[in-house]
Amino acid sequence: MGRAVIRAITFDLWDTVFIDDSDEPKRAAQGLLPKPAERRNLVHQFLGRHEPISSEHVELAYNTVDAAFHHVWYSQNITWTVRERLSVLLKALKRDLPENEFDELVLLHEEMELEVRPDLAVDVAEAIQNLHGKYKMGVVSDAIFSPGRALRQLLAHYDILKYFETFVFSDTGLSQEKIKSITIFYYARLYLGTVNSCFEAMIRQGQVDYYSGVQMCADTEWDYLSFKYTENPATGLPWTVEEVDNLEAGMNSIEPNAGGSVAQVYVEVEYE
Repeated sequence: MGRAVIRAITFDLWDTVFIDDSDEPKRAAQGLLPKPAERRNLVHQFLGRHEPISSEHVELAYNTVDAAFHHVWYSQNITWTVRERLSVLLKALKRDLPENEFDELVLLHEEMELEVRPDLAVDVAEAIQNLHGKYKMGVVSDAIFSPGRALRQLLAHYDILKYFETFVFSDTGLSQEKIKSITIFYYARLYLGTVNSCFEAMIRQGQVDYYSGVQMCADTEWDYLSFKYTENPATGLPWTVEEVDNLEAGMNSIEPNAGGSVAQVYVEVEYE
């Protein structure tokens, strides 16, 4: 077996590129509450505009939602967006907010780490710069409170956003952006003993599978194959952010005993 060729490097962000919670000493120096306390304080303030509520009640509900978030994250590999977390919180408190206030509350949660920024890990900027040009580089990271939109801004602040080509976030933070296309990539090769290695792209929307009808055939060596969708085949219209967030992607063998061996499947979204 020959030596594996490294074609790309992906980075997680927290405690790899950014030092998690390194913003807390800076917040303290500015007289700001720690982030967990400030999030609870924001909810208390927003709800208190309409009807009194105790801070203890908010604290208990927020702690319970945090525990539920970590349960589905660790056991089901699902990462709730900030909007989902706060929606669950308000339901638990049996309270509502006007839409514009709820949007503001979500944004204040999402952009808290832009107000006081975490530090870069030691020498990571230099390391990323040195790797640039030698490998394709991407970011693959969970978005716990700061969505992909905010994390990109953090990378840009430290002048390292430009070194990455691909970004995969559990929450993009996009809402109104126009999506131009999605491209499904497959890292595949001929599977030993198969008749051929041909397959077609497949997406799932609303529990319905849609096949591209375009044959892709892998060779004996690992390589990337791709298929681009400029429209959602389920609707015949341009993609929406919600549709992309709910997208499931895969592949379909065109013939029995065929299809190739696929090691990776990922989706790249082009938007403006």
